[in-house]
Amino acid sequence: MRWRGVRATPEQIIVTYGSQQALTLTARLLLNPGDYAAIEEPGYQGARWALRNADAEIIAINVDEQGLDVASLERERRRPRVIYVTPSHQFPTGAVLPLTRRLALLQFAERFGTYIIEDDYDGEYRYAGAPIETLQGIDAAGRVIYVGTFSKILFPAMRIGYVVVPPQLVSPSREPS
Repeated sequence: MRWRGVRATPEQIIVTYGSQQALTLTARLLLNPGDYAAIEEPGYQGARWALRNADAEIIAINVDEQGLDVASLERERRRPRVIYVTPSHQFPTGAVLPLTRRLALLQFAERFGTYIIEDDYDGEYRYAGAPIETLQGIDAAGRVIYVGTFSKILFPAMRIGYVVVPPQLVSPSREPS
């Protein structure tokens, strides 16, 4: 993952049965019933499902031609405990979150104690230009949980995914729920 900038020790990596299980486990780790979770609108319905199953209240944040509208998130009076985002290739629009918005999103997360779930569902597919650095790779405050999958580059039916948790979540992520 060096080519994308993901930083992790082996203890921070959790292997899952695909990205959907990774999202479900992450939602259950981070959310208590009634917590707010922000999600891209339009966005991936599987993430919405995982957050709702953790009994989160969903806050839909608009997406424009550059991805998640961080200014809209800032104006939201409810403060999410979790923000779900697809910054490298927004689903379904394909927008790429520019560095200015990535930094603003990280500042928001640090300021309010919010965790960001970065879903990099197809990060291996970049046909032009340099690989896009992950949000997790530029996160100095440990607020990003990185979700990835090998399903697209290996055999899809195998459904192998993974989560990279920040150091402070290694121990809680290993405890039985």
